[in-house]
Amino acid sequence: MGEDAVLQCKLTDTSDEVTQITWQRKNSAHEDNFLIFERESGAKPLNEFGKRVQFIGDGDKNANIILKNTILSDEGGYVCIFTVFPSGPYSTDIQLTVRGSPFHREPEKKIDLWYVMLHYGDHNIKPYLLMLFFVLVTPVIKVFTEDPPEVGSGESTVATCIAACGKPAATITWKTSLTEQRIENNSFLHENGTTTTRSQLLAIPVKSMHQQEVFCIVEHPTLKHPEIVSHKLNIYCEY
Repeated sequence: MGEDAVLQCKLTDTSDEVTQITWQRKNSAHEDNFLIFERESGAKPLNEFGKRVQFIGDGDKNANIILKNTILSDEGGYVCIFTVFPSGPYSTDIQLTVRGSPFHREPEKKIDLWYVMLHYGDHNIKPYLLMLFFVLVTPVIKVFTEDPPEVGSGESTVATCIAACGKPAATITWKTSLTEQRIENNSFLHENGTTTTRSQLLAIPVKSMHQQEVFCIVEHPTLKHPEIVSHKLNIYCEY
């Protein structure tokens, strides 16, 4: 994370004078003003959040801003308001959505992908751009055998696949040649809005399963194709 996002807002189809531009951030119960622009005084942040915002519009029909150092908690609704004389205020809603992509990587690699999409409402302001913005993060897909099961021990976890810190949660399935198997999936929601998905492949361990290859398949809205990670089973046998 730490990249900048451009929120674009433009007023069209009016020749009336713009006297003020206001940006708001929607909360659960109300809307908080965080920046205003007036011709006489220019752009002024109204709170700590507003200090992270740079006004890059022309102060007339263009109210574009840059949100600095984007973080997950920036996700949500924003409102752009033009105060126009004499016709009155014009406003539009912008929904900022952050999605994390749980790409597989080797431990030493740290480049993965997030993207931010801005969806514009259809109020009195006519939007002119749908923007796609990329932010780097480091979610992980990992497949492993935690404790090698022993032949004759009954149903055991023979492999585990984890897709960590995805948003929304990743979907995990398995492709194997095992004659009998069972899958248990669970997920954990983190405070920052990402989700870790854990999938366990269970089977009754037999000697012939040792070093047999299985495949963890991870699907996520940010992946063009399912991510397939292979893993060789490790089965303990005394003889």
